[in-house]
Amino acid sequence: MRIYPLFVLLLTLLSWQCQPAAPADDEAAETTTEQPAATVQGTVEYPSIPASTMRYLADSCDYIDFIFYRANFSMSQSEGGAIRNTLAGVSTQPPVINPNCQATGRIFFQVQGINAVEADFFIENGCAYYIFLEDGQYKYANLMTQQGFGVYQNIINQARSAPQPQ
Repeated sequence: MRIYPLFVLLLTLLSWQCQPAAPADDEAAETTTEQPAATVQGTVEYPSIPASTMRYLADSCDYIDFIFYRANFSMSQSEGGAIRNTLAGVSTQPPVINPNCQATGRIFFQVQGINAVEADFFIENGCAYYIFLEDGQYKYANLMTQQGFGVYQNIINQARSAPQPQ
């Protein structure tokens, strides 16, 4: 698994370079509500993840695992800046769920080695959102910000172009 360290390094570099300058208070709300995907007909099926949960993750999350379902790789983050950047990719707005979209992968937010929160992420076919699980069932959903969507797209593009181990 020689590619794994490459992906960790790549994600760290991308996260570091993708961090925006601190927005003014009036810009912060605007940043968290961007939707990169086209609007889909439907209804909001799940409420937004509670702000208290996101604050807990911002204060306590020390490790994130990503598993990509159809791509043959996974990766992790343990650097504080990269973790904050990933959390910043979760909008405060709930999405309209597109039943034609399949989960691209799953993300595990860990606190001291324990999975505190997990979510499926959807970044294909015009979808850009997270659906968070509680007790193994979908419970909350949030749009992905443009910044978050870009980070995932860069990861996938780099993984596709990386040489395969022999």
